[in-house]
Amino acid sequence: NISVRWLRMSDQNKNVQNAQEKHINYVRLLVVNVQDELVAIPVKNVIEVDIMPEYTKIPNMPKVILGVCNLRGDVVSLIDGRMFFGAKESRFTESTRVVFVTNNKIVTGLIVDGYSEIVDLKEEKIMPIGSESKGLINEVSYGIFSKGSSIVRVLSLEKFFRTNIILQYQ
Repeated sequence: NISVRWLRMSDQNKNVQNAQEKHINYVRLLVVNVQDELVAIPVKNVIEVDIMPEYTKIPNMPKVILGVCNLRGDVVSLIDGRMFFGAKESRFTESTRVVFVTNNKIVTGLIVDGYSEIVDLKEEKIMPIGSESKGLINEVSYGIFSKGSSIVRVLSLEKFFRTNIILQYQ
């Protein structure tokens, strides 16, 4: 498990600390795998990352909403990231993780294929997504950046929580 305390220790990260002194804006991102895509989630919105918890299925819900689970006494919905971004079926493995995220006091668990790393990135390195980009993953992202030979989409939790799928079942 990745602890929140470890995720948020930016004051102990020398690059970030030096950047703050020089007034360079950095953003700390958790990079996860969803299908064959790399998706980055702002760490400020991450509550925790955990293995797949026990959950309860809810009747008459779309396949993308796997069910609900207990997160420290709160009932939290679980969103299947693969299904959310267009996969035809779910696939859970030993590397499957749940990223519990929050935005405006709404908490949900986003099921991902695994997590890659934490990156500290200069905000200026995040480029806007072109208007020709299609698909739900681009609709809920606010930018992209390159990591080696891969493109990473930065998830906008504001947009994610405003999608019809999420709004209907909050």
